[in-house]
Amino acid sequence: MGRTLALILLTATVVLGIASGGRTQPRRIDRFEVGLLHRNLSLLTLVFLLVHVVTAVLDPFVHLGWTVSVVPFGALTGRSGSGWARSRSICCSRCC
Repeated sequence: MGRTLALILLTATVVLGIASGGRTQPRRIDRFEVGLLHRNLSLLTLVFLLVHVVTAVLDPFVHLGWTVSVVPFGALTGRSGSGWARSRSICCSRCC
């Protein structure tokens, strides 16, 4: 649920950022209102993402550490980590 909401908020923030930087002017809403909505939505997204990561790290059922929340793919250990490395090597060997 949290990942989906974060994805929706991030998508809406990007869409509003693109809409506020365009050359065309919206008909029903002023340009400064789009910029204000973009700024407020991006702040809400950052706060939600921070709360989501902190609660995931502090949840005793999941057993995540602070390093995992900062380092990309830091949780990939054991079979899943070797699977990731294996799929990456197969992909790179086909491309190069």
